[in-house]
Amino acid sequence: MLIEKVVLMYAEKTQNGYTAEVELETADGFSFGGSIEFDSNWNYSLGFLNTFVNTDEDRYFVNEVLSSEDFKNDVLTNLAS
Repeated sequence: MLIEKVVLMYAEKTQNGYTAEVELETADGFSFGGSIEFDSNWNYSLGFLNTFVNTDEDRYFVNEVLSSEDFKNDVLTNLAS
């Protein structure tokens, strides 16, 4: 299953960092959502979404998106609105 898109649905500030609710979309049109926990240094845990991010290619893509400055800025902007 090739993940092609990561969409931020909303974000919340937590005591230890942030929680981002995301939707992952695959090349075949399948999508699934879940929460990703970020600590204050932007290290993250995929939680149960790790079940779906199960190939090296998907792990690389998701990591590139979640560690990007654009995604971090989107989380912070979402908190402000």
